[in-house]
Amino acid sequence: MYRSVICLAALALASSLAGVATAESGSNPQLYAPGADVHGHSRVYWASEVAKWEQEIPVPDNPIANPESPLNCSTDVSPIAYVGQPTSVTGQGACRIPAGTPFSIVPVSWGCSTAEGKVGNLGSFHGRTWKNLRRCAHTMFRRDYLGDEVTLRMWIDGSRIENIFRYTVTTRPRMADFPEDNVWEELDPSDVEIPAGPTKTITRVMFLLFKPLSPGLHRIRIHANIPAWDDEPFRDVWRIRVVR
Repeated sequence: MYRSVICLAALALASSLAGVATAESGSNPQLYAPGADVHGHSRVYWASEVAKWEQEIPVPDNPIANPESPLNCSTDVSPIAYVGQPTSVTGQGACRIPAGTPFSIVPVSWGCSTAEGKVGNLGSFHGRTWKNLRRCAHTMFRRDYLGDEVTLRMWIDGSRIENIFRYTVTTRPRMADFPEDNVWEELDPSDVEIPAGPTKTITRVMFLLFKPLSPGLHRIRIHANIPAWDDEPFRDVWRIRVVR
């Protein structure tokens, strides 16, 4: 399932660049390097904040569950824009991002929480401790996304994003306040009731953090074959329009 991160307030180009580290990402110049700080924080920090934010949004406003949610393209939450599901899924046209604004996209992730553990969703993998939740997230991510039959390739404006799994991180331990109509209850195929309220949560996530792009229309494509999702390969595209 597609997941995503937090979107951020529009900043002027000069102030945005002043707040970001200048570390390069080797063969992927449009992305921040895995170890770079952006607006004074690490990739792990931003991934953690985004995962918590997503889980606290009730359905139907939650962008994970609702392709038509306006939050699938949000620049109001933090200094990093949140780009959720592909525009080919949302049908909303290009995501408009102010010039000078970094943005994030999450192609794949696996989250584990004590809320799911309370109803036995994950069998022996769930737990009550941060250690067990971390083990759960790593185990399930590895099971679904790192198998021999899995392929995942992405391009930005025609340039291949190399070594894409090097952008995978594990979020810091976070307490998320699940709403009554929470996204995991909505998406759970067994129709179990996942309780509302504070819950421990850890996510293993491919967190792509893009540098500010030049004004105009940009395309980020994904080609993937992930048997855990579907038996057929799929293709999707995010359209990003950077505006002055």
